[in-house]
Amino acid sequence: MTVRLTQSATLVSRRSLLGAAATTTLALTACRGTVAPESSFIGTPAASPEPPGARGRWAGRTVTVATYGGDVESALRRLVWDPFERATGCRIRTFVNEPARAGTPEPIAATDLVLADPVVAARFAASGKGRPVDLTRVTGLPSDPARAAVGVAPAYAYSLVDCWRRDAFSRDSAPADWTAWWDVQGVPGARALRRNPLGTLEIALLAAGVAPESLYPLDIDRALASLAQIGEAVGDRWWTRGIEPAGWIAADRAILAVAWHHRVIAAQWDGKAVDFGWSQGVLATDCWLAPAKAIEPEAADDLLAWTVSPEAQAVFARETRMGPVNPDAFRSIEPWLLDTLPTAEPQLATQVALDGAWWALHGSEADEAMASWLAGQPAARPVRASKP
Repeated sequence: MTVRLTQSATLVSRRSLLGAAATTTLALTACRGTVAPESSFIGTPAASPEPPGARGRWAGRTVTVATYGGDVESALRRLVWDPFERATGCRIRTFVNEPARAGTPEPIAATDLVLADPVVAARFAASGKGRPVDLTRVTGLPSDPARAAVGVAPAYAYSLVDCWRRDAFSRDSAPADWTAWWDVQGVPGARALRRNPLGTLEIALLAAGVAPESLYPLDIDRALASLAQIGEAVGDRWWTRGIEPAGWIAADRAILAVAWHHRVIAAQWDGKAVDFGWSQGVLATDCWLAPAKAIEPEAADDLLAWTVSPEAQAVFARETRMGPVNPDAFRSIEPWLLDTLPTAEPQLATQVALDGAWWALHGSEADEAMASWLAGQPAARPVRASKP
């Protein structure tokens, strides 16, 4: 993800973005309390379930999708898009959307669907560049008419969490919240933090005692003052790549780090002795954007409906550990996997939803303030921030 705003992004009106803020976290909050109990587990889904409907219905059509590339696209391709192609005859053409990475407020022309972070999604929702999407036929998906009307749908969720070395802490002895994480006297040892302000400022404010429900609007000055209290323990361990914090923990470069939850799980799969906790994690939701100038809007909407269906969400979550945004997906996920998914209970209730609309309005200010603050930290080497 990125929070860097371009000049054109600032032209979106403050009023329209504030209006979008009311719906930016609905996909997360709507999931609360809806996770199926263990007795509702209906069985592991097929490895590659196919969408229902007439076979070959989109034969000869091509849907163009802009994504981030990498592991997420590979999993979407194999688990979700390939089955859609086989069932419908539609070809799915993808390319890496560099403008979305850089914060451009509107997608590339002639794109049918765009995968975007919460900040870009908030700007897009306020821009008037989307087409309405009808997802009411999707079983289990929480209704969000306001976002659907402007062409925005949730994709999956992930969380910025506390990560630690297993030989240093157990889940019972690890810091219970960010205030305890900040206590270098009570819990001595090296820390690692994300260099990008998105998520880092929220965590710094939570460490300073700000209540989760009072986080926004973020007090940037107070957040930087909180970071100053932990700066010496962080030293030069300001990470810019999602794979770094768990690797640093495993290499004994730090005993505590802030990390993306799915990166820690991937490190565990690689045999690294790392673990993490959900308390006060910063929960973000990537979104699908439906541009008004799509070439194949009908086929694209069918693909979107399949992508957020319980079946597709379940197989994607089981492989990637990204949190489903359709609560019915949990009925097809083994109960012993639920504690690795950020949108399952009880961990969903312990996290804080990131406000993409606030970042769309104030991201450049936060970016500049943190860059200036880091420039004054002798050990913080100047490197460019990157997406998770």
